[in-house]
Amino acid sequence: MPRLKNGAFAEPPAAARLGAPRMGKGFVDRRAIRPWGPERAVQDPWPVGAVVAMGRLTVRLEGEVRSTQDALWAKRRWAQDGLGLAASSQTAGVGRGSHLWLSPEGGVYLSVLAGRGMLAADADVLGEAAALAALRTSEEVLRGTKLHLKWPNDLVVSGPGRRFGKLAGVLVRTASEGERLDQGLVGIGLNVLAAVEEVGSARGGASPASLEGLARRARVPWSAPRLKVLEWLVGWLAIELEKARADPEAVRGEFAREVARAPFRARVEGLKEELRPLGVERGGALVVRRASGARATVSLEDAERLVWSVKPGPRARPSRLPKAAQKAAPKAAPKAAPKAAQKAAPKAAPKAAPKAAPKAAPKGAPKAAPKAAPKAARKATARKRGTSGRRPRSNRAQTGRRGRRLQ
Repeated sequence: MPRLKNGAFAEPPAAARLGAPRMGKGFVDRRAIRPWGPERAVQDPWPVGAVVAMGRLTVRLEGEVRSTQDALWAKRRWAQDGLGLAASSQTAGVGRGSHLWLSPEGGVYLSVLAGRGMLAADADVLGEAAALAALRTSEEVLRGTKLHLKWPNDLVVSGPGRRFGKLAGVLVRTASEGERLDQGLVGIGLNVLAAVEEVGSARGGASPASLEGLARRARVPWSAPRLKVLEWLVGWLAIELEKARADPEAVRGEFAREVARAPFRARVEGLKEELRPLGVERGGALVVRRASGARATVSLEDAERLVWSVKPGPRARPSRLPKAAQKAAPKAAPKAAPKAAQKAAPKAAPKAAPKAAPKAAPKGAPKAAPKAAPKAARKATARKRGTSGRRPRSNRAQTGRRGRRLQ
């Protein structure tokens, strides 16, 4: 298998699965984790003209270009399947529809020709394979970080409130002849360095996020240049595209599970009804569950009409006190009363209350003093009467177990 040219960097685990030897254990040096201190500049080489080759993909590095999508799409007639182009920045990056993709210095902008000869009905798996490749790459770089796929083409991370940060985006172009694809073009834009977050906000209620920015907020030292991230991305993309060609349903099912697992809700622009994503169908349509419980589908053409937000967390339920605590609650109420209420309590008591207490007691009621007398006083009273206060033994001996007297 061809090796990386013009560079001696560790190859990603994706390359090891394709038969190439693996070197190194990742991009973020976990052995270097220490208490957070001053930030250190990370060397970020981007050798223009170098080639990264993984599997059937051969990607050439370029500096600033107008658009990697436009540059490769113009060569689709004669270029071989698997040819790719990666740029350090773009001046007119292409997004979905008529939108532009902000592509400042600090990201990885990759486009690859793929899908020639596949069924046109399975063209959606090209974008799904690219989204999975971006997800797997980011998970390898930032292990333990919760990242999610949002339909149809975004890699995002949950943010404060009900907002989210956009880490990567995917765009697919296709040209078909009959039932087969004449050529397909897969594009991935991945934000790597934190400088990308300072450019501006993304569309759809999302703000830009980056791998380096997430590492900083997690207080993990960052040591991953963009070229290493590109190696991982190309390796994972080669694996996912091979799977998409061999078994489209497997890739579609994996993508559908990631979309359904993500903590997001959608609503049609102008409406309040929230839709819960359940998966995707062949062709790329989103399957959702409405508030009434009925299932519905949203086509790719209507993707721009959806407004996304993070699912709200569970509401705190009022705690149920046990019975013992409920009985004790009224007694504890006077302690929590304000000082003014405590001062006013004696004034509210009726004047006749103390006089009414003796009237409530019966005339012949015995006094409570003898009952409260100490044990010594009771013994002295028993001596005067000539009794010990106990039942005679002779009587006890003549009784059975149940207290019946024996005849």
